[in-house]
Amino acid sequence: MARKKRSPARTLSLPLSKGEIWEAGRRALEVPVTDLARRGERPEVLLVVQVGEEGGVVLGDATTSSAPPAVLVDIVVRAMREPLLGKPRRPEVIRVGSPAEAELLATTPAMAGVALEVAGQLDALARFHAHMELQLSGLSSDYRTQAARAGETLSTEGLQTFFRTARQFYREAMWETYGDEVVFELTLQTVQGASKTLYGIIIGELGQEFGLALYPSLEALQQFYNASLEYLDQFSDLRQPVTQQRSDAAQWQHEAEAMTDLLQVSTLCLTYTPQRDVPPPLVEEAKQGKLPVANKSAFPLVMRTGQGGMRAATALELADMCVAMGAIMDWDKRIDDVESEDEVDVTLTSQVPAVPGFLPALTVHTTLRDNPCLPEEDDEDDEDEWLPDLTALFESFLQESPRRKPASQKKPIGKAASGRKSPAPDKTTPPPSTPANKSGGTGKYPRIIKQTGKAPSQYPDDDADA
Repeated sequence: MARKKRSPARTLSLPLSKGEIWEAGRRALEVPVTDLARRGERPEVLLVVQVGEEGGVVLGDATTSSAPPAVLVDIVVRAMREPLLGKPRRPEVIRVGSPAEAELLATTPAMAGVALEVAGQLDALARFHAHMELQLSGLSSDYRTQAARAGETLSTEGLQTFFRTARQFYREAMWETYGDEVVFELTLQTVQGASKTLYGIIIGELGQEFGLALYPSLEALQQFYNASLEYLDQFSDLRQPVTQQRSDAAQWQHEAEAMTDLLQVSTLCLTYTPQRDVPPPLVEEAKQGKLPVANKSAFPLVMRTGQGGMRAATALELADMCVAMGAIMDWDKRIDDVESEDEVDVTLTSQVPAVPGFLPALTVHTTLRDNPCLPEEDDEDDEDEWLPDLTALFESFLQESPRRKPASQKKPIGKAASGRKSPAPDKTTPPPSTPANKSGGTGKYPRIIKQTGKAPSQYPDDDADA
């Protein structure tokens, strides 16, 4: 659809913000995009950035190398009229990186009264461009590339081991048994005695998406819940009539702030996703290595969040996920033979053999704990009436924004109050009809992929290679 043209008079009527400086430019993105590469093009980004401590991205947009130079004029004028940062306005100064760009901007009436400067280095714009490129490259790389960037080794045998373990974890479908009211405490210890502890929560109670999230500490898990609850407060006006809601720009700004908070949380998350939604380099890596997957709707996608970004897992992170899945499955298999009235706080020990070029021999102590970070629920609240949209935080990465219900608003299911495993639900019975699963999302974490839409125990393409 063609963009509706705005009259120059409307832009000229905008106030001139004294002392405000913008940097504007068009930059290439070193991110592989298959469709563009076939046409001999590359992705680019248009950025308008406000300089200074109170600054940030005023407006940004994606383009391609074949787009005409005039797209820079369009993004600058749009930034004045519809900024994502602040109110509509014109800056006192706009800096660009070349005389040609300055001459191009000078041709539009919107620049009347705005000083145009040419600078050899646009520091603010360069900083945001580098950050964007870093995040996008982390989402468009295969596991071996990520390992190489981290200076790690990821052997073919290691990849095979991870994919086989992930396929078996998918088959076990323990999301039918364990919810986020419990957390698996996993202490990994090497032969030399070095150790670390991870905290895992199984994703997939209501059968919409499945996987495992690992946190390096209970503090990190608590940070996730805190950020989630803060997000709910920011978007409390989503329940209001449309006429009373904030403007699109204001809402985008709040979503961006919430995303920033959640991307600060250190999380290693495995989710099973259709191959069509997986970054192409990961699919190609799996095809070339003939790596085993449960089916084409269950590619094991492992992403790391933290320090404000999200990327594919490195070799060490894949090894952690692989060990965690194996230890949890071993614990679940052996717990029925333990003479205990309650599974909670029971520790079982597993021995993990070494895999050359992937992981050393390990001893893993696995304990099921009550989740100490889960917010208390108000039994009087009707939880289905207030369903926030955590998934929107990731739409800038993978272009998706379905509704979902976070852990803080869900009642635990699949586990008895005592902690003993309850019978698996009838796989032919759909999950309860709630606004959350009607819209396609019921997991407990900000989703980074689309739901599989298939029950975890169904394998139409079982034992298929990617």
